Amino acid sequence: MNKLNILLIGLVLLTMALIHSCDKNDMASTKVDTYGKLEIIHGDNQSGHFGEFLSDSIVIKASSNNSNRSYLIKW
Repeated sequence: MNKLNILLIGLVLLTMALIHSCDKNDMASTKVDTYGKLEIIHGDNQSGHFGEFLSDSIVIKASSNNSNRSYLIKW
């Protein structure tokens, strides 16, 4: 084997090791009290043509009872 093949094999193995070592957080396994919610405050029930702006902006409120900064919002 030449040096290029060894380098490529090493690079592939290093990439695979990095991918498999990443932390895989499962958001579905979080506690129920960490969920937040989205509410449409203004601009619901509008229609229009694809690619054009709506006549009014959509305002969405995100809220959570969680005091931590990390939470999951379901909508």
